[in-house]
Parts: sequence; C-alpha cells; structure tokens
Amino acid sequence: SHTTDVALFGEASLDLSRTLVATIGGRLNFIRDARSTLYADLDARASAARSRFGVIPSASVAWKAHSDHLIFLAYRSGSRSGNVLPVSGPQFVTSNPDRLHSVETGWRYSAPGSVNLSATLSYTRWNDIQSDLITLDGNSQTVNLDHTNIWGLEAAASWRPASGLSAAASLFLNNSPSVQLDARALATLEEYNLPQKNRMPNIPTLGARATFVYETQVFPGVRARLAGAMRYYGASVAEFRSVQPEYVEFGADARLILDRWTATLGVTNLSSVRGNRFAIGNILNRGVGETLSTPLQPRTVRIGLESDF
Repeated sequence: SHTTDVALFGEASLDLSRTLVATIGGRLNFIRDARSTLYADLDARASAARSRFGVIPSASVAWKAHSDHLIFLAYRSGSRSGNVLPVSGPQFVTSNPDRLHSVETGWRYSAPGSVNLSATLSYTRWNDIQSDLITLDGNSQTVNLDHTNIWGLEAAASWRPASGLSAAASLFLNNSPSVQLDARALATLEEYNLPQKNRMPNIPTLGARATFVYETQVFPGVRARLAGAMRYYGASVAEFRSVQPEYVEFGADARLILDRWTATLGVTNLSSVRGNRFAIGNILNRGVGETLSTPLQPRTVRIGLESDF
C-alpha cells in the first residue's frame, strides 16, 4: 500500500492594539490511501482506496502586559491518518485516524541579561488514539483506544547572576492520564492476553531538570568551562509491564579551551543509577521472556581532545 499526502500551511497575525496580537492559521491536507490488491481476496474494504480532505486549525492571542511580561492563550490541533496492516493468517486490521485538540495558556517574563521565567497550563483531548501493539507471535498491529484527557503544567526558569555563570531549571506535571478503551480495543487486548491497563504508558506524572554552566579565563588565552546537570524522571507505566520506578540522573562536564584546542572530561550517570529510558527493549523477543526495558547507560567517563579546523 502507499499513501499520498498533500498539505498547505498558512498563518496570519493581526495587531489588535499596541500590546495585543491575534494569530490564526491552519493546515489543509488531502490524503489518499491506496491499498494493494493483495488484500482483495480478504476483504473489499482492505483493497479499496480511501481519500480524505481535512482542515486542522490553530489560533492564539498574545498580550504584552508590560515590556517584560507576556500572557498568551493558544489552541492547536493535529491528526494522523489511519492504516491497514496484515496480521497472522489471512487477516488484517484497520485503524482510523486519530485527532488531538489542545488549549494552553501561559505567562513569560524576561529581564534582559538576568532572569527568564515561564509557566504554562494546558489541556489536551486525544480522540481515537492509535496504539501499536506487539502480539505474542511478534506481529504488529495498530488499534484505536477511544480517548483520553490530559492536563499539564510546565514551568521553567533561567538566571545569570554573574558574568560567565548561568543556571536553569524546569519541571512538568501532568495528571497521569487514563485511556478509555472501546470494545474493539478490549477485544484485541483480551485476544492476545495483553494487560488491560488504562494509563497512558511511558508518561511520568512528574519530571524535572536543573543545569548550571560556569566559564572563566584561567590564564591569558586559556578558558575553563564547568557544567553540571540533574534530571529527575517520575514513575510511569510500561506498556507490557507494571510501574517503571522513578530515578535521578546526574552528569558533569569540564573543558579547558586553548585557541582551537579543547581538552574535555565528562561523566554521565554520575551515581550509576539503574532505570529504564521509557522504552520497551526488543519487542520482537517478547514471547521468549526477555525483559522489555532499555536500561540507562551506566556511569561513563569520557576524556577527549577536540580541535576546530
């Protein structure tokens, strides 16, 4: 089978006043799915071509309440086309397009050269969610999982307290969304003895990150740069397993810069913590008992010498 997708994008902004700007845009797209005649003997629906014309709109309003403050409200949407996939034996499975609608509002503050702050609250409605399942016999199929509602909060800050020194931090929170399973999805999960979890997989409720960078001149023509990072990953549900535990990962990097030469010393996963990168490993080995995880790289020290040409 093959898919033809033709799209036209557009966006326009209008100054409603000196401090208020409205933006409207969208995507017009035409999609045609041509199915192979291979499926004709199985079901006429599988070999028939499907054509769709869609409009995906977007809109936003931004208010510059002060020279350093911006408040905004935005609406966005998105869509993915459906598909037809063969499964074991003379069978196929079809999936319908899914659609996503998102509304977000937020505030940004920027003080030139020193502090930047931002906070965003969002709500997302995801209809007819496409989910890829790997069955016990190693086949892949896509099913629609009805819908979910996602509430999220994001915040970020950066600070430059002195020349050569900067720090930044960010975090996100969400409601660990549950998924409503329709009758077809429930039947597929039951047929292949897959867990009927109703939480969105691989999405932690809380995540955070903090970094710092310090750069200074140690000798004439020689600069030193130190950097560090901390990342926190909250617990989540794996697609085929139970809860994936939370973990904290640290990293550090030091550089000595002389003209076009740089000597580096870096350490990743400083505490050699164990965790899963929100992945499921080799899904094709699921039926032979392999643990479905992608472990973090253990503590790794890198010494290098770089040169610019």
